[in-house]
Amino acid sequence: MKRILLAAAFAAAAGANARAEVVRFPETGYPAFVVTTPDGWTHQPDGDGNMLLVAGDRSASYALTISHYVGTLDALAVEAMKVAKANPPQQMGPTSISGWYGYMYDSDMTNPSGIHVYVHMVALKIGGDSIGSITRLTIDGIAPGDYAAAQSVLANTRIETGEK
Repeated sequence: MKRILLAAAFAAAAGANARAEVVRFPETGYPAFVVTTPDGWTHQPDGDGNMLLVAGDRSASYALTISHYVGTLDALAVEAMKVAKANPPQQMGPTSISGWYGYMYDSDMTNPSGIHVYVHMVALKIGGDSIGSITRLTIDGIAPGDYAAAQSVLANTRIETGEK
């Protein structure tokens, strides 16, 4: 499994486009996330096989991951939180995106800059041994409008599998 570095989601997105747009990750092949970002958000790969979506003011971000994984989604969430140095996740219940089922996990952490961050991860089994995860990070004290924009990213996410 590719390393999931949630803390990296606050990395700078220099040179990336800052207008609302549709992002497909990965750019080719299936399965793939298709996400609409709000105005002012940027996106860039993190160098570990994930795509980062970052709010212009860095109050929120997402890490998108598509990978092969044969363990349980609970084990994936625990591993991801350990890598990010976050607290152990709480499973918050079932969810789905585009008909693919999985679970939501919540946690929190303090990032390297000393900022308290809330973590919301959605992990899904996408056929066979493929998983998809979309993880939202929001800073403590995020403005309501910025939080609503961050929530809209997940609400507008779909998964393409190439099946008709």
